[in-house]
Amino acid sequence: MGDFNAQVGARAAGEEHIIGKYGRGRRSRNGEKLVELLLEQNLCLLNSMFYKKPNNKWTWISPDGKVRNEIDYIITNKVRLFSDTGVVKSLNFNTNHRMVRSCLNETGPEKSRPKTIQINYLRTATKKRDSRDTIENLMKAVNSDMDLNEKYKRIENKIKEKARIHTDKSKKSYLSEKTLKLIEDRRNLLSSKNKKANQKEISNLSNQIRESMRKDRRKRRIDTLENHINRTGGTRKALKELRERGKNGYRS
Repeated sequence: MGDFNAQVGARAAGEEHIIGKYGRGRRSRNGEKLVELLLEQNLCLLNSMFYKKPNNKWTWISPDGKVRNEIDYIITNKVRLFSDTGVVKSLNFNTNHRMVRSCLNETGPEKSRPKTIQINYLRTATKKRDSRDTIENLMKAVNSDMDLNEKYKRIENKIKEKARIHTDKSKKSYLSEKTLKLIEDRRNLLSSKNKKANQKEISNLSNQIRESMRKDRRKRRIDTLENHINRTGGTRKALKELRERGKNGYRS
């Protein structure tokens, strides 16, 4: 997936297995090269597989707003795993591209849902302070009159609910009120009708946001180090925590 800087356009004869019937427009030279890659590697252009209105197809707009092209794509060799592909029209970011997003099917076509539940899986999914009574709570969600599929769905939903609560508690925003305010101001400008007239102010806000986020990350790092040094006298756990935060990311 990404910016291929290529206009593929409508499919030609013999391209039915790599390009869907919803491709639009003419093909550029880079588009020809991309099609050759698709043919060689037996890949499919997901953007062309699902119907979208013309205004919801383009992914790039020129600085003067006069030219709009579809040059960002998601490509796969397993089309049946996807239920939709389209653009995200409203994105709080200073860019002339629109994000392309694909939706995966809830259940893949190749493997059926397992019919048995192992207790080890339940123990793995529920950890730490409430691990003792979690399995009992999960089992209360089912009764002996339910069939196996219904039991599976009930327990699966409980596990997802538990995991979501744990995730919500563990993820905290490290961004300051100032940074969040700048992001909100830029979001309002991006969503306004006079986006083109506000381009200079949007660019200025983006620079301020970048600098403010850099300061927020530095402050978070210092606070984490000071916290662990005061508690344990060392920095080993602090560095480990910072590494984990960097891998998992934080809500902004």
